[in-house]
Amino acid sequence: MSGINEYQAVLMKLKPSKSLEAVKDTIKDFIIKLDNYLLVANMEGKWNMLVIVQVNSEKTTTSQKIVEKFSEELIDYRINEIDIKDVNILNMSLLLL
Repeated sequence: MSGINEYQAVLMKLKPSKSLEAVKDTIKDFIIKLDNYLLVANMEGKWNMLVIVQVNSEKTTTSQKIVEKFSEELIDYRINEIDIKDVNILNMSLLLL
């Protein structure tokens, strides 16, 4: 397995709170320090955040680490495997819903 075009999308639904923006910032700050992240975005609608990470060859799942680290803040999440070369970044969130 090359892992070169293997990515995971993590959709996160966060607990509503007064500090929701601060929680999002904390998650974003954590994710942008990861060496295999591609995208982190705030979303409107059912999901609050979308994170896309490259899956590395050891299969240590960054996605699972993110979910575990912020489990206290999550109501729900989805981890989907995606192949980036077939995806237009601008349409990505539509494809994942």
